[in-house]
Amino acid sequence: MLALGMVVILAFGEGGVEGFTGLVESVDAATIFAAVFAAPFLESLILALIVWVVGFKLKASLAVTAVVAGLAFIPQHGLSAASVMVAPFFALEAPILMNWMRRDAGGTGFALVVAIHALANGLSVAATAVFGVTDL
Repeated sequence: MLALGMVVILAFGEGGVEGFTGLVESVDAATIFAAVFAAPFLESLILALIVWVVGFKLKASLAVTAVVAGLAFIPQHGLSAASVMVAPFFALEAPILMNWMRRDAGGTGFALVVAIHALANGLSVAATAVFGVTDL
């Protein structure tokens, strides 16, 4: 999926719909709070719901659950080709969560996924603040 996203970006650019890319243009307190605290928690809740429904209720395989989870988060991250690049991240978090749910320790898996997500978002916000990286 990451390779597909990079091909799309290289072929068509990262422009998005009506100029909206889903990437932050400046870093302020609200951006930091949203990216490091709110988004990881809320998106991990959605991920847990997807893993529970697809992986446990529909009894899909781990691979199918990971792909569904990855694809489900693309629209939430903007309307640009760069949004495709979040799919592998969520596709990799889904098996972590599913593994801990199978052990009857879903809370531990949830906390781990939130922490990984917060760290990744924090690094992204830091790169934006330090380097002004808002475009691929």
